[in-house]
Amino acid sequence: MVMNQIIRERRKALGLTQEEVADYLGVSTPAVNKWETGKSYPDITMLPALARLLQTDANSLLSFEEDMTREEEERIIGRAYKILEEEGYEAAYRTLLQKMKEYPDSFSFILSGALFLEGGLLFLDDVTQKERYLCEFEKLYRRVMESEDLEIRGQAATLLVSRYINRKEYDKAEELIEGFPEMTFQKKQLMANLLTDKGEYGKAAEILETQLLMDVINAYNRMMSLTQLSLKEGEKEKAEYFADMCEKTAEMFGCSKYAVHAAKLCLYGSLKDRDGCLEKLKLLFSSIEENWKPEEFPLYSHINVKEGGVGLKAMLPGILKSLKEDEEFEFLKDDPEFLSLLKEQEARK
Repeated sequence: MVMNQIIRERRKALGLTQEEVADYLGVSTPAVNKWETGKSYPDITMLPALARLLQTDANSLLSFEEDMTREEEERIIGRAYKILEEEGYEAAYRTLLQKMKEYPDSFSFILSGALFLEGGLLFLDDVTQKERYLCEFEKLYRRVMESEDLEIRGQAATLLVSRYINRKEYDKAEELIEGFPEMTFQKKQLMANLLTDKGEYGKAAEILETQLLMDVINAYNRMMSLTQLSLKEGEKEKAEYFADMCEKTAEMFGCSKYAVHAAKLCLYGSLKDRDGCLEKLKLLFSSIEENWKPEEFPLYSHINVKEGGVGLKAMLPGILKSLKEDEEFEFLKDDPEFLSLLKEQEARK
């Protein structure tokens, strides 16, 4: 962050007007305005007084200490812990707050420091004025929301949303949640938490069940990939284990019957297991005759699926193409039973 941004943001954070800054320094209000818009800069002799007014230091104004390293963060937090043990909570609080003023844009440090202090507050019984501290921490989390780092901003938002829900400030909570990227876990979970607290249990359940189903599908796909990877590494037993886990996961978590059989079919094809391939092919072709209806499975009873379920027949052309062209099924190309199965399915397309 460059000097003009630092001056503007520190002034606003302290609730000062440009006129008040000008009066304190003995300059005109337009001069301060030019500093904040980057059209000019304060005289170097004014920097110490300006830094004191903005509760920062000259190095920060000049952007010499814009951020800190992870090692510095850990060292400062470690020192604060020692101060907490030896001098008490207030001393540790003031130490970290001073460092946050010196590094106003080190959002990772501000978040870590606030979490450390709030954690100490929860475990110490002899600290008075806890509400005052909690109010300050909330301000710090709101500052962290200015970070460009999505992960850091997400952590701060999660903490704020929990506070808003606890205080029944649902509009504030929802506004923050809506700012999350659409497909993030945090957004879905926080929205479910909000709806639950509002008593909208059906909507909350639908969000959680949909997220669960997506997690199951992702886990299944990763195990399918691990099956293929194990085969490439020559690890047959591991490949069989992952394929077996795919089958069990699909059955346990209400996936389509096609998913139940697909992993073992790929495994048997790679292993050139004729009987295994033909057995799974028959089961797989039979499975796509039925529409998949996840809402009939207890885990997904709140999910709204189009009437009649999810049709799987549209997958048939792609399956037949793979069986004819994929190298792993090349060994079956002259097998009469295999060819008969393909011909039967071709007639159904």
